Order: sequence, then structure tokens, then C-alpha cells
Amino acid sequence: MCRGRVRPDRQSPSPRKTGLENVCNEPINGHRINVMIWNPRGSRWHRWDPHLHAPGTLLADQFAGDWDAYLTAVENSAPVIRALGVTDYFCIQTYKEVRKLKDAGRLPNVFFLFPNVEMRLEIKTAKNHGINLHLLFSPDDPHHESTIERILGRLHFRFQEQDYACNRQELIALGRGYDPKQTDEDGAHRTGANLFKVSFPELQKLFREEQKWLSKNCLVAVAGSLNDGTAGLQEDASFAALRQEVERFADIIFASTPSQREFWLGKSPKASREIIEEKYRALKPCMHGSDAHSVEKVGVPAEGRFCWVKGDLAFETLRQVVLEPDDRVRIGSRAPFGPSPGVTMHSVKLNDAPFVLTPELQLNPGLIAIIGSRGSGKTALMEFLAAGATALTSTALDSSFLQRAADLLGDAAVEITWADNETNSATLHDPSGWSTNDVEAAMRLVQIR
Repeated sequence: MCRGRVRPDRQSPSPRKTGLENVCNEPINGHRINVMIWNPRGSRWHRWDPHLHAPGTLLADQFAGDWDAYLTAVENSAPVIRALGVTDYFCIQTYKEVRKLKDAGRLPNVFFLFPNVEMRLEIKTAKNHGINLHLLFSPDDPHHESTIERILGRLHFRFQEQDYACNRQELIALGRGYDPKQTDEDGAHRTGANLFKVSFPELQKLFREEQKWLSKNCLVAVAGSLNDGTAGLQEDASFAALRQEVERFADIIFASTPSQREFWLGKSPKASREIIEEKYRALKPCMHGSDAHSVEKVGVPAEGRFCWVKGDLAFETLRQVVLEPDDRVRIGSRAPFGPSPGVTMHSVKLNDAPFVLTPELQLNPGLIAIIGSRGSGKTALMEFLAAGATALTSTALDSSFLQRAADLLGDAAVEITWADNETNSATLHDPSGWSTNDVEAAMRLVQIR
């Protein structure tokens, strides 16, 4: 979907809806999912939290098993979280649990749920932490859970001359191999996950061999921080090439500072767009989550740095963020400001117009273009908007649609609803109602142009 565009030949629901009602609720593989399929108003800003742990997360779990408090915190998040990346280490066990709970009716305001598998590379930062890398998976494939677990199982960690695969049973065996006193399976699982480190060359090899599925269903994010991200390698020149390879491999940088964002968009004095594209393959979007390991931090990122993404609530939007990193994502306390509600059209409606297939159409607040095939009504729609906004001159050219179709319009009238709930209307065959000297109408004319 193109940013700020509207197709006049598409049907739309009745005015004043948010577009969030237009979701797929079909059972897939035994689960009922909510995946945005198309917002008739076009791209809108929504809050995403792509990095949020849940009770039972393998490492640093401080939730004390309180699922109700966790779910309530997500449901009461302000601003409301619409897309959620459920994060766990080397597995998707908590994602599967959150998905079941959502099927049962929890998290009604979360319209997109996806798994985020966090792993630690063998590479250490200056603070002696393994670099954190995240695999963001699409839930669109009905078999995505089993496929993710199969693919993760192809990763291995060697300990005491034995290879351990990245799956629950092998991680339990690794935990017990390291600490024979571990008798509890969950405890051994956590110990194994804490020990397991991923070889970056092996990860690259995995992506080459599983390219067919991963290229469609996975995006890679790497932490950019000093503590457990690639910035922690900056003081060691011997890791310069490896750091560059890891960042080149990534699609997304998990970072929240303005300086990081400027750098990865090629707007920093340190690196131009050309340098970023040459060294790191492409410009990179910076995204940020609350990374909560306890209830009180759920949906509460440091310094109010919420993640705002423009687009439908679907994995395809993440792909679009990667393609348009400067336009599609922002980090801040609120969504980017749009035009004033008083000069922003919310919808257009034609009354007594049997010649129109779609009499009601919702409009995007960032509308910049009207697209459609030849003869689909682009020019007509543009003039309907101008007439309804009392901003169309009564001395229109003879080539104007409304002038040429005047004898066929009958009693047709256009009604514009603005974002502040004010309305304007005009009869299409009567040019006297098309224009005004009102200052507000003049401002609206500027918006239309």
C-alpha cells in the first residue's frame, strides 16, 4: 500500500471507523488470529512494541508467573500497544502461550502478534556481554511455529566435545551437562539457554540454506547498544570487520537514541547515505521496545521512547519499514504530528448519486495522491472533494468534470466530514455553492492542492 494514497475504485466501510475492524479472524492451525489485511484509509501510525518478554521467559524472568498482571499491563498500556513482538531466548514458548491466551479473549487491542527470538552471539562486547540478535518471524504461515522450531534446531553449541541443538530437550541436556545438580527440567532449560551462544558464520549458513522460507518470513534485528549490542565493539579495532558484517546482515537496528537513528539513515556527520549503503547494504530503521522482564516495566520503555510505525498491523509493514526507514518508523513519546484536524478530511460521501459505485470513502490524513486506472474516477473524486470543501471556483474550465457532467448530475450532493467532526456539503450541479471567501476554506484549499 502506498503512503497517503487512495484508490477511488475500492469499496470502503462506513465513515468514522478506525480501520482496525478490518481483520482476518479465521482459525489457522487450531488458532484464531488477528492479522490486519487492509486498512481502507491507507497507512496510519500505530504503537508497536517489538521487544517484550512474558512470564516464563528463559532468562531474567521477574514476572513471578503472574500472567493476569502481565496481560492486564499490556491491555492498559498507554499509548495502546497495537502490535506486539513476544520475545524469548532461543525459543518461542512464551509466544505460543500468549497466542493461546489471545485466542481465549485477552489482548483485544493487540491486532498483530508475532514471535521475536532473541539469541546471543559468541562475539563479546567491551562489557563482556554476548551481542544480542533478534529474529522477527511472520505469523502468516499457518505452520510457522513448527517451522521456526525446526529451523532453530539446526543451530548448535559445542560443550565438552559434544554438540547441542537449539531445542528444548537439547538445551535441557546442555544445562545438566554443565551442572549435574540440575534436577528440574525448567531450571536446566534456563541454564542451557544461558550457556548457548550462536556462531555468526553458522547463522549466516543457516540463512543461506533456509533462504526460501526465511526470506519470506523472517527479518533480523541487532541490538545497537554499548551493553549488549554492536556499539560495544567500537573500542576494539580487531572486531571492526566482524561488527560491520553483523550490522550488514541485520535488517533492523534495535536502538532508540536520535544519534543512532541519524547515523543509520545516513544523516550523520560520521556517515552519509552513500557510505551506509556501501558498508552496510542499506539504510537501516531503528526500532525500540520496552524489553520488559517484570510487570511494572511492561510497555514502559525508558524515557518514554515509544515505537511508532506507519502502516497496517501486519508483518508486511515491517518489510515496508525496512524499505522506507525514514518514513515508516519514529521513536518518541507520541506519534508524529499530522495536519490540523480542522483542515484534514476524514471522509467523503455522495448523496443521490446512483452513478457512483462507492458512495462513501474514508481518506488518509496524509493524502498526497489519488491513483487508479484510466476512467476510474480520479478527476471526478478530486473535484468532488474541492466542491465539498467549498474550495472549487465557480469559473471552472470547460474541461472540468463537473461542468461537462452538469446535465447528468441531478440532485447529487457531496458531503465532506473533517477530522474535527465538522461537515461541509454542496450540490454538484450548482456552482454557486462551490466557493467561498471564508479563511478556513482557503486553508482547506491549500491542503487539497
